[in-house]
Amino acid sequence: CTIPFVCYRHPSGDHSIRSMPSVLCWEGSDFFTMAILGLTAFLLVPLPFTAVAAYGSWAYPVLIKRRNSNLLLQALRFLYIKYTPSCFFYTPILLLRNLLISLVAVIFGEPATQIL
Repeated sequence: CTIPFVCYRHPSGDHSIRSMPSVLCWEGSDFFTMAILGLTAFLLVPLPFTAVAAYGSWAYPVLIKRRNSNLLLQALRFLYIKYTPSCFFYTPILLLRNLLISLVAVIFGEPATQIL
């Protein structure tokens, strides 16, 4: 969903999508169609997943104390299984870190700045 936003600069000053050099960034209907689809995909998949994971980690102490929350704890156990109970908040931190790492190519389009 980030492919339309990973652009590189031409010597003429224009910008093209790195994986599709024939499509200019921020120009033409092809780019805007891909950008809308990419943003929609981002809003439908990674963002809700991150929100559910953050909520699940935030609600963990309350869910542990309740007796009738075993089903929800079973559904969200992938968030907690790697860590001790006192470190339940690590998962959203790692998810946010991974999301930001994947956005480095979008934020810093030039390969030289991505290394830093």
